[in-house]
Amino acid sequence: MIVIKLSGGLGNQLFQYSIGRKISLNIKTDLFVNIDNLKNFRTPREYCLDKLNVCCKINPNTSGLKIINEKFFHYDNNLNISDNILLKGYWQSEKYFKEIKHILLNEITPKINLSNLFIKYKSKIESCESVSLHVRRGDYLTRGNLKFHGVCSLDYYNKAIQHIKERINNPVFFIFSDDINWVKGNLMINFEKYFISNYNIFDTQFDEFFLMSKCKHNIIANSTFSWWPAWINQNSNKIIIAPINWFSESNKNVNSNDLIPDNWVKL
Repeated sequence: MIVIKLSGGLGNQLFQYSIGRKISLNIKTDLFVNIDNLKNFRTPREYCLDKLNVCCKINPNTSGLKIINEKFFHYDNNLNISDNILLKGYWQSEKYFKEIKHILLNEITPKINLSNLFIKYKSKIESCESVSLHVRRGDYLTRGNLKFHGVCSLDYYNKAIQHIKERINNPVFFIFSDDINWVKGNLMINFEKYFISNYNIFDTQFDEFFLMSKCKHNIIANSTFSWWPAWINQNSNKIIIAPINWFSESNKNVNSNDLIPDNWVKL
């Protein structure tokens, strides 16, 4: 069996699940996740994968398993995998699981019912040149996270909007953020726009997650919560814009080159 030690929120859990799923299919064994560490993260998290159509079970017992720790942040081409292992790390590169994208697209779908408001916005999103724009601040502004992650600059978002403007006729922006007031006060978008996260109107994060994935184009934050909707976005002509600096200035030496797919635009 393969056991993945989960940590972080929905986006992180999806990276960890996806490498495990790829390995379990390759060596034809069962996949389990261990969730003991979720409450001990910088920001305590809930187990999210049970709300999706994934193929894994929870296993609290990891004794007797060979432990494989992620050596570095970028893709490890020499990862030595066998059966009966416990994987610890973030594994944030599509290179670990790109070969099974067709499988993951079927599994990263909601098992729960999404809201009527989701259906309303989904209809609008599918009827126009929709662009999701994600601004993550919230927990990223706490002292530890600000030093580690940092937040995307206003300059990044202005350049991303300009990039879309030069390539898309009549774009409509759907804005997702945990700090909508900051967005309204700082980001100038002279196009039709909708503040999706306004007043926390959704009951779960999955409404926003899957609405982002339905947009034709995506401007993501340095956040796996918007990385994944962009990755599962099935528009064949999609433009995905991502920040070239994924981490804060103090972590600029961390090699994150394998995190952003080659066909995405880095600004």
